[in-house]
Amino acid sequence: MICQYQAYSYLRGHVPSLERAAIGRRVAETEYDMLICLQDLTELNHAP
Repeated sequence: MICQYQAYSYLRGHVPSLERAAIGRRVAETEYDMLICLQDLTELNHAP
């Protein structure tokens, strides 16, 4: 959520920093990491 908010603040022109735009690109990376963690938890719960 925070990375996405940073990107929106740049895209809306509230903050002219390219750093905010770069942080916004990390949204997909964070979502991927979360999916991997959920997969690991699912596998642990279904282990014999």
